[in-house]
Amino acid sequence: MNKNKNKALAFPCCLTKTQPSDPSGKFEDWLPTIRMNLKRHALLFLALTFQFALLAQLGTWNVLHLRWQQSDNLTFFCEAQLRSLSFYDEFHYHEFKGGANYRLSPHFSLTGGLGRYDTYMAGSSFRTPKSNEELRTWLELGMRNTLGKINFEHRYRAEQRFTSRGYRNRFRYRLSATVPVTSFGEKGYELFASVWNEVFLTNKAPYFERNRFFLGTILRQGKYSWNLGWVRQFDYRLDDEIGRSFLQIGWQTTLSKGKKPLTTVPEVEEN
Repeated sequence: MNKNKNKALAFPCCLTKTQPSDPSGKFEDWLPTIRMNLKRHALLFLALTFQFALLAQLGTWNVLHLRWQQSDNLTFFCEAQLRSLSFYDEFHYHEFKGGANYRLSPHFSLTGGLGRYDTYMAGSSFRTPKSNEELRTWLELGMRNTLGKINFEHRYRAEQRFTSRGYRNRFRYRLSATVPVTSFGEKGYELFASVWNEVFLTNKAPYFERNRFFLGTILRQGKYSWNLGWVRQFDYRLDDEIGRSFLQIGWQTTLSKGKKPLTTVPEVEEN
């Protein structure tokens, strides 16, 4: 009797013969646990495979935006973008541009800019010959208004495009909404939710050229801000229809001659 008691104390009372921790259990007793572990690993493998598949289908859209606030009303900016058709692979597009923004009032502003845009053939990174080379100028009117905590921005832009395929006009309208979510940290981090949609039109048939949609977040700390989101772009052509999704990562900073008050919401990149 004493020997049996000592053997019983050698193992935790919660373990039974049917559990895998019991060395005296038979192989059949291990099967439920083995099957459960296989199911968990299979689900984890499928989830990871699905995530990697989504990333492989996503292109990347990288934005660097710098601003110089000359005065309360006048701001100069420059921006660089690098895009790829796959997840940091098949780089096919880059642009460099700059311009000036003049705030007419708290609700209206005028912007003018000049930029260089290069599009390469799909299939590999910067595959030549180029699909398009473009020098572009534009003028735009911006309008801001609020509804509760939602900050709306309307952008009306007219572009003059000097491309390798000839001169073209294009007209764009973007409606964006930015909502403050929370603030945290001793350094004053502010998190915003952002969504916008933009329509591209031309003065020649078929008139509708492109639609671009963004959904994401903006994190701001002082004069710096970072945005992370999903861009869905649909291009219309007479002989083709292309729809692509991009992971957009952006970084923006605003410099100034002195301490100027920042806007209540972060500025959306020019794009």
